[in-house]
Amino acid sequence: MKLITVLYAMSMPGGGTLEVSPSVSFLCLGVAAACLGVGLYWANRRREWLQHSAIAQGTVVDVLKKHARDDQRGLNPFYFPKVTFNVNGKRFEKQAEEGTEQAFNVGEVVPVRYNPENPGEAVFGPESVPVQNPNVFFIASCLSLLLGAAILL
Repeated sequence: MKLITVLYAMSMPGGGTLEVSPSVSFLCLGVAAACLGVGLYWANRRREWLQHSAIAQGTVVDVLKKHARDDQRGLNPFYFPKVTFNVNGKRFEKQAEEGTEQAFNVGEVVPVRYNPENPGEAVFGPESVPVQNPNVFFIASCLSLLLGAAILL
């Protein structure tokens, strides 16, 4: 008996049944394949970024401090450091686009990973990458695959 049918029948008053078309399963498998493809694309972009980018030492020149709207007491601020770094004698400045709970001090030295062809494209931290995280797509792919398989069983 199909797993989905059993679960649905258990939840319905009077023990009704639900027939799920196999095309729904194929739709789930198609979504799983698409998510897997997108995840592999972003994983490749991340790998290329890490291979072709360079690391410089940056200096924190300013820190923007913000609080979340639901943080009424201001106990959990987010910090957005502004960092300057030099590449081939040119000075570049980068403001963090995402906040962090780690407080920074002006004058603190931090690693900056940048694109040598366009040093304005930079992120904070030696392992940071400015592209989409593929794990979201891999998880969605696995869930869609499991759902599609469960419908077929």
